[in-house]
Amino acid sequence: MHVLKYIFIFFQRLYYVKEAHSIFVTGLAFMPSSEAAQAITGNQDFTLLSISADNTIRLHQVAPRGQLLL
Repeated sequence: MHVLKYIFIFFQRLYYVKEAHSIFVTGLAFMPSSEAAQAITGNQDFTLLSISADNTIRLHQVAPRGQLLL
C-alpha cells in the first residue's frame, strides 16, 4: 500500500512512500502543528501516522518545503 500527500493548491505530489505497508491502510492521522507538538516531532512540514491491517503504525515526516531538494 502506498502513502501519498498532495499540495492541492498546486496539484503537486509532496510525499510518496512505496510499500509503506504490506496491506491496505485503515487509518491516517496528522499530528497537530502546535508548538507543543513540534517540541516532540521537530520542525517538520507535516508528521503523519499511517495505520494498517498489517498491525503496523508508520511515522512519516517531511522537512519544511523551503528545505526540500527538488
